[in-house]
Amino acid sequence: MKPFLLFLCTLLLIVFTRTESKAQQHFEPTWDSLAKNPLPEWVKDAKFGVYTHWGIYSVPAHGGPDYIRNLYEGSRTDAKGVYSYHTKKYGPLQNFGYKDFIPLFTAPKFDANDWVGVMHDA
Repeated sequence: MKPFLLFLCTLLLIVFTRTESKAQQHFEPTWDSLAKNPLPEWVKDAKFGVYTHWGIYSVPAHGGPDYIRNLYEGSRTDAKGVYSYHTKKYGPLQNFGYKDFIPLFTAPKFDANDWVGVMHDA
């Protein structure tokens, strides 16, 4: 029974692999190549979404969204230099921790309408 099952699985794998490779189209990274291949109908009504995340980590503007993790784990290993950057600029963690960035996150130049325009024009 096991040899038959192994044979059947191998046969199915070969059949599906060949079918999949025939279905793939080759595109060159040029506008001409893309123009030769029409878009599927569903693209005309497709929705486009944009996700952005903007948080407290933008206050120190160093190390990206992983600032907090690298800051507290870095106190042991100085992961990516975040801990040394923080202590040099803001002082020791005991005096100025990540929570102390919260009142500094004010976004005075933020304009939601500008962002809508940017995303619309994209």
